[in-house]
Amino acid sequence: MPIPEPQVSVQGTTAVMDINARLAKTIFEENPGHEFYVEESFPLTWMYPHLRPAGIIMKLEREPIDEFGEAIFTKDRKFWRKYSERLIGDWIREETSVEKICDWIERTYQRHDLSDFKGSHEFVRDNDAQKGFSKLRAAIAGLYTWRSLNTKDPALRKRYQREAHFAYRQAIAFGPINPETVFKFINLLSTMNQHNDAIRLAQTYRKLDPANPSSLIFVRQVLQNREQQLIAAGDFKGAIVITEQLNQIDPKNDHLIRRDHYQRQLDNENYFINSFTKNPANPTNFVQAIYIHGRRGRTNEILTAINTFNPLAGENPKNLTLIKNAYGLIQRWEDKAVIDEKLTTLTPDDYAPWFDLAQTRLQLQQTNRATQALKEALTRFDKGTESSSAVNIIDAIQTNAIFAPLREHPEIKPFLKEAEEN
Repeated sequence: MPIPEPQVSVQGTTAVMDINARLAKTIFEENPGHEFYVEESFPLTWMYPHLRPAGIIMKLEREPIDEFGEAIFTKDRKFWRKYSERLIGDWIREETSVEKICDWIERTYQRHDLSDFKGSHEFVRDNDAQKGFSKLRAAIAGLYTWRSLNTKDPALRKRYQREAHFAYRQAIAFGPINPETVFKFINLLSTMNQHNDAIRLAQTYRKLDPANPSSLIFVRQVLQNREQQLIAAGDFKGAIVITEQLNQIDPKNDHLIRRDHYQRQLDNENYFINSFTKNPANPTNFVQAIYIHGRRGRTNEILTAINTFNPLAGENPKNLTLIKNAYGLIQRWEDKAVIDEKLTTLTPDDYAPWFDLAQTRLQLQQTNRATQALKEALTRFDKGTESSSAVNIIDAIQTNAIFAPLREHPEIKPFLKEAEEN
């Protein structure tokens, strides 16, 4: 019996498309005299640097394209606005919001209200045509997105994102039931911190295709992402709203448990903030308020708390230390320097205020003044005078990068050298 020849079997979309990518690249490289155009069905990474929009598809240029100029954006928009006029009407503009497009989608595709519709009635009844044109436009939006992620020019990054955003808005209006377009546009919106638009788009997609499991996945994912972002920002009230929305669409999960946890966190924070409001002269209340606001990056609230506590702090070095630390938290170095200097006057024999003043001066790029403050700190530290700090400033100077400009200074180096010898 003859032995059958061994056969190779490849499974999975990614593996198959990897082979296709290699074959396409070989064909492209072996035929330099031919022009190549691409209608994307699956992104092939090697092509992106060579691609530019060419009508409803894309042209594969022989050499990689450095960056797109305005002419490419203008030509692409002009072409697709003409196509849009035929299909759904030419009404999407730079300023047209995602909210307005979702309203139009629900009116046109869900409620079938065509009383104000300016496009092709045949098109809005043809699901395959909608998905097809949505995919074609989304492929070009994906090209802009890729360029936004790979350019080193910050201005161009925003320009590519703007063009991708516009192309996706058209793509979603062409075919809002295309899950690939919805998914990619949601990702772009999230990247651009347009979270409410991402949520709105996912909810619109679910209204159009509630039986499709991916519609629930999209809504749940975008809401959960938003929940995490709100928690990171300390917006427990906003996170509570999101968990309640999640519970409405996915009641079998633990969303209400998280909601109750966020409510307790919110109550705790409010308690400490209210305590400071009622008794702002209490240093513990001030520290708690600064901690809460600082953890959430609330710079304005920290500044307000400082301005409230400062007149009540008096000449107490401990209170003033709390204030200067709060200024440091929000990088108000000039204000911190004022408090540092005041502390050197109130506790002149303590090396710690001088050491802090030196760091603050370095933050302000006042090298000469920082050197003098650091010398004062080292002199007191060398004498072993009593201090409010247990920090070994010799070690700090040797390891903290901020002191690097001063380590070889002739007024500082002898202290460091003496410490090494001892």
